[in-house]
Amino acid sequence: MKLLIFTDTHGDMRALKTLIKKSRDVDAVICAGDMSIFERNLKDIIIQFRKFKKPVFVIPGNHEGNESLSEVCSDEETIFNVHKAAIGMDNLLVVGHGGGGFVENSPEFRSISEMLGKQIQKHRKEYKSAISVLLTHQPPYNTKLDTIYEGMKTGNKDYRKFIRRFNPNLVVCGHIHETFGKKETLKNTLMMNPGPEGKIIEF
Repeated sequence: MKLLIFTDTHGDMRALKTLIKKSRDVDAVICAGDMSIFERNLKDIIIQFRKFKKPVFVIPGNHEGNESLSEVCSDEETIFNVHKAAIGMDNLLVVGHGGGGFVENSPEFRSISEMLGKQIQKHRKEYKSAISVLLTHQPPYNTKLDTIYEGMKTGNKDYRKFIRRFNPNLVVCGHIHETFGKKETLKNTLMMNPGPEGKIIEF
């Protein structure tokens, strides 16, 4: 299975057009939020997502509210808001938690982490070649993905705990522009901030 992953396009239609061209041979598309600038033209951006002609899994970033994103996705057949949810497509399962910025801990995520983790475990039992993705906007704590000025850490400790416990195959995050394109492995989990140019991951 091939996945196109990207984040933080911030309303850049040129970047989106390039991503749409890049998606021709993939099975699904995953966006880690901040597709707009404070929700400006959010509906038009989601309408552009139709051109992927693939299932598209999205979460709100810190530039989108969950309510607004849910509203513009509500009439879409192939675009799914995965915030606080687990949505599957064949052997692919995406679990998500959007929003956030620079918090070390997230009580909201902790309250749903057991549910999301159990969905990953259930999915693995159902599919021999199960692929699970944790989709967040803020990166996990103490990784190459959350490191900014002079080693300052900006990630989320609850995400890191979840990864260590449930071992999703892939973590897609964004938010920290300084770490666009960086990746790291935690246990057996590949974690990546693909940035607005996007990356294709194959399983």
